[in-house]
Amino acid sequence: MERHEKGDGMFAEVVLELPLEKKFDYLIPPHMISRLTIGVRVWVPFGQRRLPGYIVGIKDKSEFKSVKPLISLIDRSPLLSPFLIQLAEWIAWYYHCHLGRVLRSMLPSGVRQITPHKNELKYVRLIKPQIDMEILIRKAPKQARVLDILAGQGSAIKMMTLIRMAGTGAAAINALQKKGLVEIFTNRIDKDPYGMDTFQATMPFKLNDEQLSAYRIIKEMKSGVVLLQGVTSSGKTEVYLQVIAHVLSQGRGAIVIVPEISLTPQIVERFKARFKGQDVAVLHSRLSGGERYDQWQKIHEGKARIVIGVRSAIFAPVNNLGLIVVDEEHERTYKQEEEPRYNARDVAVARARIEGVPVVLGSATPSLESYYRAKRGDYKLVKLTRRIDNRPLAQVKIINLKDEIKKLQKLVTFSPLLLTKIRERLQKKQQIILFLNRRGFSPFVICRRCGFVFRCPHCTTAMTYHQLGRRLICHSCSHTEYIPESCPECNNPHIRFGGIGTQKVESQIAKFFPQARIRRMDTDVTTTKGSHRRILDEFGRGEIDILVGTQMIAKGLDFPNVTLVGVISADIALHLTDFRAGEHTFQLLTQVAGRSGRGSVLGEVIIQTLTPDHPAIKSASSQDYDAFAESEIAIRQELDYPPFEHFINITFRSRNPKKAELTARQYQGILEQSDIKVFGPIPAPISKLRGYYRWQVLLRAPRVADMLPLLKSLRKHKEVFIAVDIDPISML
Repeated sequence: MERHEKGDGMFAEVVLELPLEKKFDYLIPPHMISRLTIGVRVWVPFGQRRLPGYIVGIKDKSEFKSVKPLISLIDRSPLLSPFLIQLAEWIAWYYHCHLGRVLRSMLPSGVRQITPHKNELKYVRLIKPQIDMEILIRKAPKQARVLDILAGQGSAIKMMTLIRMAGTGAAAINALQKKGLVEIFTNRIDKDPYGMDTFQATMPFKLNDEQLSAYRIIKEMKSGVVLLQGVTSSGKTEVYLQVIAHVLSQGRGAIVIVPEISLTPQIVERFKARFKGQDVAVLHSRLSGGERYDQWQKIHEGKARIVIGVRSAIFAPVNNLGLIVVDEEHERTYKQEEEPRYNARDVAVARARIEGVPVVLGSATPSLESYYRAKRGDYKLVKLTRRIDNRPLAQVKIINLKDEIKKLQKLVTFSPLLLTKIRERLQKKQQIILFLNRRGFSPFVICRRCGFVFRCPHCTTAMTYHQLGRRLICHSCSHTEYIPESCPECNNPHIRFGGIGTQKVESQIAKFFPQARIRRMDTDVTTTKGSHRRILDEFGRGEIDILVGTQMIAKGLDFPNVTLVGVISADIALHLTDFRAGEHTFQLLTQVAGRSGRGSVLGEVIIQTLTPDHPAIKSASSQDYDAFAESEIAIRQELDYPPFEHFINITFRSRNPKKAELTARQYQGILEQSDIKVFGPIPAPISKLRGYYRWQVLLRAPRVADMLPLLKSLRKHKEVFIAVDIDPISML
């Protein structure tokens, strides 16, 4: 490969999709200068290889003595705007990851493909029908046959269809194109991932005084962050819709991100109905590659100005962005657990700042970080304190399961009161949601004689029993085994299935109410495409009486005929080794309680718990967010926990347990030479995961920027992988 000495010329700064921190300079050949812009991909020489790279800068000087020239362009137009490249650089800096990995994560896999996408089909059309067909039939009968078919068709034909109809190959068609008789062009098959070509259009609702105030505040903001704290069913979505309508009227676009794929069908339907099906694109991982490609292209070409999706939709290439909405901003699913380990909520705030637009963080139960920033004045706090039409909040009753166990002298899944309430609602043809945030049948299996617990051979977690197929599944790594007939330690055939999961709830409630139509909604039954929407559509049509599910049914769903919510066990997440356990429990309980009583009938909520006096459960029963937040923030301040200080969790993992521990201790010694607070090393709460032994070191400081320089000492280590998680949500 020819090298060029430093001198006159234009140079491109290129980032490769490799775990490298540096950018590389390449000379731009003269014939490419007019076509090269920031955000396009190019082929570059790298050692003996040819690799794709992203253009992130163009300059007229390079500090390197000699540079290689670019090979060729990959894209006809930029895939990433300068705004998105600036955002990627912020993510790479803040979350301590490689810029190439960030740029890669911003694009769906179908868009990153170098070869034409399978949804781009070749078509052929006739452009010059006047020709002496007799001569052509004599000299090139196959070409004549192609022209005859095109003339008879009267419109463009798929190239493969034309080849089949003419009984010829592509060479004949290409020859006709060279003669200027036909045109070959590509066209894309656009797919609607939700099949919502027909829907009933809706008109804006009249806003109440609180909604109207929120609408005006957001509409008038040029930039900044609004925390829209609204009780469940207070009409936050209607505020979003009307603000976005205003944004569209200005010729601008909007991004709306939601925390769960299960929430997408309902919110997409509401947006498509309001905006008459146009302008709305959808992005999430359950779409096929072709569907994601089509949706992304619609956005990129400016055909869709509203984007709805989950975490990665924050990178949608919306031109002239006017607003970002993060619905249920408190949700843990906004945090990505693989590199780049970003939080989509915080990335949304960063993107809004870079593009100079407002961002709305909406929730009935905001994260304490967002709430604290709003109270401190960094965010604008706007509250919706009343439900639509002043409907009352559901009545909440706490059931102390310890008392039930004493009275009944046995463990119970359903308290007598909950069973009575379910029976009453079924008789009135009303619907019920039963919530338990644990899937499977039993969370652990134990030998009655020797106490042996069936654990995953690759992890330190107990395996969960799934009734279908009599399988044990590790929910950490998905390892699966068939359950043996007896204990592998003592050969005792008496094995006990401990605890309870959604499968057991579904099975047991069916025995109490055999005539009821019962469905379960968790990740075990929603693996196929469209399964979320099918279940929710059935529930919405009244074809399901009792819906049993995990946290995917706890938020965002709006079904007016749901008048009873039963929380089977409120304690599952409460005692985890996580300082956010109380906050997470309060949020889940408040959100699931909000599914009840959204219609004209007063709703009821039954919360079953072994710890009825815990502040999170007591506050959730009264749905008093402010009381919980003020109490929890005071505890966090005393302990210097977020939002008062930031954490960085560094995990060292290796197949060799000694090397994982030794490397963690070595880096602890380096890190402790600074003024930053260092904790550990200690074994991770899940000390073995997917065959890797894991140790952790925790850093803590008032600002992330104070800790980032220390991370430069974390070098690659043979046989030990080092993962850095900034502002971790899960410490497991």
